[in-house]
Amino acid sequence: MSGLRLALRRALDLPFLFLVGLDVLVLFVGDVLMWLFTSWWDRRLVWLHRYSAFWAASIVALNPFWRTVVEGRQQADPNKTYVMLCNHQSLFDIVVLYAIRLHFKWVAKKELARVPFVGWNLYLNRYMLIDRGSFGGSKRMLLDGLAHLRMGSSLMVFPEGTRSATGRMGRFKDGAFNLAQQAQVALLPVVLDGTRNVFRGGHINYRQTFRIRVLPEVPYSAIAGRPVAEVAQELHALMLAEHKKLAPELYA
Repeated sequence: MSGLRLALRRALDLPFLFLVGLDVLVLFVGDVLMWLFTSWWDRRLVWLHRYSAFWAASIVALNPFWRTVVEGRQQADPNKTYVMLCNHQSLFDIVVLYAIRLHFKWVAKKELARVPFVGWNLYLNRYMLIDRGSFGGSKRMLLDGLAHLRMGSSLMVFPEGTRSATGRMGRFKDGAFNLAQQAQVALLPVVLDGTRNVFRGGHINYRQTFRIRVLPEVPYSAIAGRPVAEVAQELHALMLAEHKKLAPELYA
């Protein structure tokens, strides 16, 4: 794309970015009110999470050419507690994955807390913001994760630990699987595609389909007592095979 065309595309993006900013500002007020009225009796902040899901859906709805397709939602039991696993393609994953419509706590990098309004929402929800590069961050993930799981809140984890630069699924780290074993809960694999194309080449892609595929849960009995690295490799192979079906062009 030529420099002139790119400049024009970026100029056209400004009205949309203004709408997104306005949406975030207005709905953050509701976010605070929801926290004030529910946090004192809703220990797991279920209602605040539902509001956050509505907030995320409103951002996607601002562009009528964005579409979210969720397959296999029936694979998940809303009354069960899971360590949920998903591949990581972009920051927009966090917006799109709320469409699963399950209650969970994000496990995200602490740098997101610096983002105005969005980061404050993460704090209000008591989502897990960790330093992925430190031993202390890994220890806190384990302790805080166990506390949330024992309260009945699932965790949404990106086991790759960072976004994929190519869109292909990277190697899984062991933390999420260690957590599931210690908490004695099932794993719920989720495969995502389409979010990496939202912001490409310095401008917004206004025609995009986000695909989420929920796979059958892996019960605790299937991972109990097994080496964590072995479980991680097995789930990686399972999710990689599914991602190749969703995005075969990435692996050609």
